[in-house]
Amino acid sequence: MLLSLIFDLQLRLPGCRIIIFTGSRDKTFRLLLREGISLDSIELVYTGRWGLCEPETGFFRSQAWVWKNIRWTRRSDIFLIGPGTQFKDVTRRFRPLFFLSWAILALVLGTPNAFIGMGYWKIEGCLCQKELKLIANRSAFISTRDEASAQKLAILGVLGSRIFSLTNLPT
Repeated sequence: MLLSLIFDLQLRLPGCRIIIFTGSRDKTFRLLLREGISLDSIELVYTGRWGLCEPETGFFRSQAWVWKNIRWTRRSDIFLIGPGTQFKDVTRRFRPLFFLSWAILALVLGTPNAFIGMGYWKIEGCLCQKELKLIANRSAFISTRDEASAQKLAILGVLGSRIFSLTNLPT
């Protein structure tokens, strides 16, 4: 999904600057090189894979990624969250809060945001449900992998005008 987004953006907006937030800069870098994507207009920004304390790094040095993420989110024209993760809090209790916190950051900074290619499985926690509804209804859109996910998001109160299913798009 990331590769198709890059190809589409570069085709529609030649010379656009693409900022990719990633938990593994090396893997993402190698993927882009292997696929022959020019890195001239791409910035890879590390998201802090280990939370607030990176292994083998002092506490204050391990915080540098937080400020870079805030700076790049503020500079973005639109902040795309995803692709391809699952919204669920059944097996990983706080997983939705991680992704929704990105949207909150974008909203606070005044940067439009959207969710790309998200799957929806099941959200039982009241806090996660309310936050999803609040954030998704203030986002530009939330694209889901399938129609069933779109229907479940609508049941949770996400506006139909914000949801579209990737499987329903014309080919």
